[in-house]
Amino acid sequence: MIFKRIVSAFTCSAVLASTMSVFSGCSMKEFFDNSPENSTASENGTLTNGDWLKMVNDAFGMQVDENAENGDIDTAKAWGVIGEDENIDPNAPVDDKFIASTLTKAAGFVAPNASDEEIIKAAIEHHIISSPDASVSDPSAAVAALTGAQHDWSYYVPEEHKNIDYADNVQNFTDNMNVNDFTIEGDNINIPSAYAASLSTDSVYILPKNDEGNGGAYKVVSTTVNEDGTTSVKSVPAKLEEVYKKIDVSGKFDVDVSKFQSTNSDVQVVVNKPEGEGTIKPLAYAGEDGNIQPMATKYLGCLMLNTKVGDFTVSAGISDISITADVDWDFSLLGGLDVNKIRVTSDYTTEVNVSYEWGNIEKAFEKKFGSKPEITIGEIPVEICPGISIKLRLVLSFEASGQISLSIKTTNHKGFELSSKGCRPVNETDTSQELGISGEAGVYVTGVAALTLDYLVGDVDLLNLELKVGPTIKGELKEHKNLDTGDKLLCIDVSGYLKIEMKLYLLKDIMEFFDMESSITLYDCDASSSPYKWGNIHIENFKFVDHCTADEANASTTTTAPATVPVGILEIDKTYVSLDPGESTQVTVKSLPSGYTLADLEWTSSDPSKVSVDANGNVTAVAGGSAAITVKTKDGKNSAACTVSVKTPVAVANNNITMFESEAIAA
Repeated sequence: MIFKRIVSAFTCSAVLASTMSVFSGCSMKEFFDNSPENSTASENGTLTNGDWLKMVNDAFGMQVDENAENGDIDTAKAWGVIGEDENIDPNAPVDDKFIASTLTKAAGFVAPNASDEEIIKAAIEHHIISSPDASVSDPSAAVAALTGAQHDWSYYVPEEHKNIDYADNVQNFTDNMNVNDFTIEGDNINIPSAYAASLSTDSVYILPKNDEGNGGAYKVVSTTVNEDGTTSVKSVPAKLEEVYKKIDVSGKFDVDVSKFQSTNSDVQVVVNKPEGEGTIKPLAYAGEDGNIQPMATKYLGCLMLNTKVGDFTVSAGISDISITADVDWDFSLLGGLDVNKIRVTSDYTTEVNVSYEWGNIEKAFEKKFGSKPEITIGEIPVEICPGISIKLRLVLSFEASGQISLSIKTTNHKGFELSSKGCRPVNETDTSQELGISGEAGVYVTGVAALTLDYLVGDVDLLNLELKVGPTIKGELKEHKNLDTGDKLLCIDVSGYLKIEMKLYLLKDIMEFFDMESSITLYDCDASSSPYKWGNIHIENFKFVDHCTADEANASTTTTAPATVPVGILEIDKTYVSLDPGESTQVTVKSLPSGYTLADLEWTSSDPSKVSVDANGNVTAVAGGSAAITVKTKDGKNSAACTVSVKTPVAVANNNITMFESEAIAA
């Protein structure tokens, strides 16, 4: 029985791990489409109990036996969503109490036997209802509540803790016994008689691990006292359920990475991989020393690849990998291993970028037509002496450069939850696509003072002093698209400035012949420093706006928290944030304890030199490292925290790229 349960657990884990990428989120809105298979609710606008349970089972991945007469009801009972003795009329209209109860139980926010008060409190805390009297039984409100609860369940991060109970007859010698105090000869283990005195037949003892790898948990078969003060204990390896009565371990494990870099000049590769060697072990695995080992994250990491072919640059990578796990096993000598719950989820981001750059159109035009896109308006020679003169030229030129880029980024949260009731997938993905075209163009009048050497076959400029002045227009068009929802956002930004540039060239004609440049910039007034700017026009979906809302997440402007916050416990919308230096975000209060307002809160940072926070929860990354952002009520009775990791720039040797290394955080 034990073997079957273990095999079943890890077979299910392996199958889910291999098929994570094909899981897709459940779309609750499809239920209300006007299609034949969508029954009662779509026909008369009334949501029934049967309709609702089908939606809940689909949303939380609870497999239903389609051949059963009351498959959805039986499945809901098996998972503790409704009570075993509850009589549910599948055709009766659903009510608000039934929605709140089933959602909080399906997501694990409350226990199956929770009271009405506990259900209401959890439903408010997780925004299923806004108040005890709120209505969610109409289809649109029910969909919103279901979608929100599913997201909170999917992204649930348990607090890190270890609740481990040894079985009653277990003796743990790892703290006091030295590895030199025992020897192993076949199935006989010789230990000091002072330790062996507490052992009896069928009892279990745990030895420290020695250099040969011997040690761990053993079960006593028989004992024989030796004359040298030791006892020979005939032993067999102890089974997991003979060592532990209960294991309840949970936590978040971010991948600890080190750098590997390629020196290939054509293909630039940066691999972030964990240090050390080993294999992935199940969470709460009983190690050879008898102690509980946390989940290892070996061979997980971040891979970034960059390559350039001609004018095309391609980069792809996977990053921000972390594992969240929660294991709750009970052990019984009679019943064997009982899996209450095993929940393992992984978070990672995949990104692919392709860009095409065209350089200065001046060089491209010259390569195509043999001359530069410029017109010499006039020239005045000033002879200094025979063979040497200064020529004053006036030149009209056109310059342009730009880039086309495509970026696809997917944030993944995938995993599974396994319990004695069955196995269900955890899946959330958010895929966004950004297509952009950017460019800069300008028309310039250039005044040139050239010191020229004249000789029989021609002349050559020895020294050129050039002053370039002219208007420059910058433009950027980006289409932001969420591939999961189909939402699109078209942003157009246009701006201009007066460019002023002064350069000194040495042997300009000769250097250009060899495709080289020798110049000194004396003055350069570009887009960032020009006192003459205009435009800054922002258009979003063909409407004039102050700025593109797609960039709001990175905007450093102070945002104001909402005036009203639901009543419940002190809860914030983020528990972990990763930022680039200088980047900002806001940690928002999702709910407040009864009797408090936003004015009663204080925000602090554990290390302001790394991360700063203001009175509204606006967080700014200052320097590489990490810090904890804490919000608490001024009376100190309530608090919540968010870990912020600031990426540290890491220069990659022999490559022209800069990566960001994120500090590993155990939340």
